[in-house]
Formats: sequence, C-alpha cells, structure tokens
Amino acid sequence: MLKKTLLIVAGLIVTGLLFVEVSGNKFVDKVQREVRQITEGTASAPVQVFTYNQLKGLPGPVQNYFKNVLKDGRENIRSVRLKQTGEFRAKESDRWVPLEAEQYYAIESPSFVWHGRLKPTPYTWIESRDVYHKGRGFMEGKLLSAFPLMFDSGRELELSSLARFLSEAPWYPTALLPREDLQWKGLDSHSAMAVISDAGYSVSAVFTFGDNGEITKVSTDDRYRNINGKKERMSWTAHYKNYQEINGVKIPTEIEAEWNLQKGDFQYAKLKVTEVRYNEK
Repeated sequence: MLKKTLLIVAGLIVTGLLFVEVSGNKFVDKVQREVRQITEGTASAPVQVFTYNQLKGLPGPVQNYFKNVLKDGRENIRSVRLKQTGEFRAKESDRWVPLEAEQYYAIESPSFVWHGRLKPTPYTWIESRDVYHKGRGFMEGKLLSAFPLMFDSGRELELSSLARFLSEAPWYPTALLPREDLQWKGLDSHSAMAVISDAGYSVSAVFTFGDNGEITKVSTDDRYRNINGKKERMSWTAHYKNYQEINGVKIPTEIEAEWNLQKGDFQYAKLKVTEVRYNEK
C-alpha cells in the first residue's frame, strides 16, 4: 500500500512538473509571436539619420540633451532589445523581489513587449508580460508560468502604456525627436514637456535635464494604478542614473520608478540595464 501511494505521489509530481514546463514554453512562444508582430518590418524600413539640423526650434535643454547623447549622422533607432535586472514590489508593505526581464520596442509605431520573471522564493516564480501595439495593450501574470494571477486591459492601461513608452524613451533617444505625433514645449532652463499621440490617445510627460544635458527625471500624470480593483489616475516619476555609451548611444543604465502619492512617494521598482541592442535584423 505504501509503495502504491508513493508511486501515485511521484506520478503527480512528474505530471505537475511537465505541466509547468509546457506552460512555460507556451508563455515564451506567445511572447516571441508578439515580438515578431511589433517588430515586423522594422529591419527593412528606410534608414533615417539624425542630424543636429533637426534640433532647430526645440527648447534649449532638449537641444542640449540630443547633442549630449547622440552623434551627428547617427542612424535613427527603429527597434530595441533590452535586458534588465532589479527588484520590484507591488505594495509599500511588501518586501523587494528579484526581477529579470527582457523588453522589446518598435519606435516608428510606438509599441513594446515586456517579458519579466519575478522570484519571490528560490523555488517559485511569477512570469509576466506587458504588451502595447497600435493603441491596444494588456498585461498578464502567471504563477510558475501556469496559474493565472492577474490580467488587465482597457483604456486606462493603454494610456498608461503609451505614457510608459514616452517615459522610457531615454533608452532609445531618437524616439524623442520632434515629428507629427510628438511635440516639445519648453518649461524652463532645465525642463520641457513632451506630448505623444498614438491611435487616438494622447499623453504627456515632463522631462528634467541635468546641467550636463542628461535626462535625470521623467514625470507624468497619465498613468493609472490598480487599487483594490479600481484604476486611479496618479502621478508617476522615473529617476534615471548612471549614463553610459552603448552601441554609440548615451543612455541611463539605472532607473528607479515611483508612484507619487499624497502621503509620500512609493518607490516600487529599481532596475539596471545589462544589455541593449538596436536595429537587430
């Protein structure tokens, strides 16, 4: 009887492990399909080149920023693959949880796919993906890549996603160049507001520039936080640090993100960029 029980338990364990492995492979397959969807055509798109002539008429701190992070004649960024490590917490009372992630961007039509894995314990993980493309977006999280924990979509998430694309642009600076769907407005000698439009949505963010021309902070009021099942519009800020030249572009390699609450700022993410690739074929 004991032997039979042990065999049943062993069979259940093996079945569970196989289920988790298969679920994880399916999750990754979905991510790869979504990456192909947003980056389709970016490699073969016409090559455009950044020149300092494009900066005429821009606010002073914005001009200084571009001259600091980009070289005259550099090819514009069409797509990005970026790897991150760091820590995350969902609530003020939560402990910090290790995080590893990859993020993919398509620049011409603002789009991204973020694929992350949180490790709350050595033997458990939460696999997550956030997607935004052509004005539509969603986010999903699964325990052990298999068991649904959360799913979110809708207008508020899509506005938040577009604001996220804008605020993360210091990692792909040519996306901040003025064009029909992105405009700049000067505020003072160290800050300017950018407004981006996509698929009927429009969001803005205030960029703060240091004396050396680097973007040190990005703030927006166009992001929503889910609180007890209700999405609330809330101020949000990212702090950018430790600029390094990678693949000919000077970008921040550290970011700290926070919600700006009435009772004080709640820092929820601390990330480091470990790898960046532009315009992969």
